[in-house]
Amino acid sequence: MWEPQIVAFSGGYHCIAPDLPAHGDNKIEHTFTISSAANYVIEVIEKLAANSKVHLVGLSMGAQIALNLFDRRPDLFASCLASSPSLIPQPGAKWLTGSLMYHSYKWCLQPLNNFLWWSELNRRYSAGVPSQYADAFFQNLQKVDAKSFIETLAANQTFRLAKDWQTSVPTLVVAGQGEHKTMLESINQLQGKHNVTVGLIEHDSSIKLAQQHNWSISVPNAFNQLLRAWFTEQQLPDNVTVL
Repeated sequence: MWEPQIVAFSGGYHCIAPDLPAHGDNKIEHTFTISSAANYVIEVIEKLAANSKVHLVGLSMGAQIALNLFDRRPDLFASCLASSPSLIPQPGAKWLTGSLMYHSYKWCLQPLNNFLWWSELNRRYSAGVPSQYADAFFQNLQKVDAKSFIETLAANQTFRLAKDWQTSVPTLVVAGQGEHKTMLESINQLQGKHNVTVGLIEHDSSIKLAQQHNWSISVPNAFNQLLRAWFTEQQLPDNVTVL
């Protein structure tokens, strides 16, 4: 997910891109929650950041985790970019009960993860991941088990910020102009919050919805340009409309 950013920024920054709990090779026994993932990120930062303040970057669920961190250790962060955090229920989310999700994934979807054609369908149309990452995408898809799938989806769908949420960390929250209505409504919730800038990313018409959501890997040059501008307190790129 973050390879283009590590390549672009490793010359001037110490880049840390850990596998979150229940993702990749980071298997866990306990239940995955946004809160437990935030605690894990704090542990990684304290271990690897050498007492330096961190520029935090999160996308999708990673953005939810990023916003959750500010209640805990705002002193660790110099700035934050949170891209496409879901803060309100998705349509139909109330029907996604634990039992329904488990049996649907266990018996219908998980067996398909071993087939390359299924991986390619997901990579192209669901995740918007470029073809050069096809092998890595297939390998990671095979690592997703029913428990991880259920718990991460439930955590993502039920995450909400408190009405009095605030941050002392300069934070840029963005989403693509073509993303789902609920995603755009989510970032609008943060307008007017102290230290928070909310922006809408205007993508080329050829960039599809999934690519807009995962644009750190599908449109890395534009993502990196925005990151560098925000980190260095420069003017934001022209394709960003501040709301």
